[in-house]
Amino acid sequence: MQMSHPVQRHAAADAEASASSSGGKTGAVNASMDSLESPIRHLLQASCSLLTSSHDTAAVFDATSSPVPVSIPLQEKRAHDETRANFSNLHVHKFHQGWVAADAKAAAADKEAVSAQRQLASAEAAVEAARGELQSKWEQEASALQRRVEADAHRAAQDRAALDEQISQLQAQLEFKTLENSDLAAFAESLVADVEARSAPSFA
Repeated sequence: MQMSHPVQRHAAADAEASASSSGGKTGAVNASMDSLESPIRHLLQASCSLLTSSHDTAAVFDATSSPVPVSIPLQEKRAHDETRANFSNLHVHKFHQGWVAADAKAAAADKEAVSAQRQLASAEAAVEAARGELQSKWEQEASALQRRVEADAHRAAQDRAALDEQISQLQAQLEFKTLENSDLAAFAESLVADVEARSAPSFA
């Protein structure tokens, strides 16, 4: 390994000491400037604010970028505030109008709902009344039909009894006629035999 000369080593040490010393001084100066900058900035802002207020202006500062104030004339600020107030009042007025209109619509809807409920109740009552009338009419018609059926059944029973009586009478007459006819047939046969016997020649 190559060795450095003693003079060179002393020169490098002096350079490092000088650099560290100068760097420390620079840092201290910067810290001091930073500590002084904030109060000075606020003092400048307060001074500018007093100056601009004495000339009827309103000062607006950008504290993050620059201590130099950006002034807006007081009249423009008042006009801007009045515009904002008018806009706010207009917005509130429109909101109030919308709320009133919505309330009116809700009231109208409630009236329509009440009217619809009344109509529905009336229709239900009419349906119940019609149902009662129809049920009463159906019951009356069913009762009349049942009475007619019972009367027809009674008449049919009477007609059947009368028909059975007629059939019985006809059967009795038929039996009598049959017996009578058999007697007549026997008498006719005896009469024919007697005539034949009388008309036959005798060989005595």
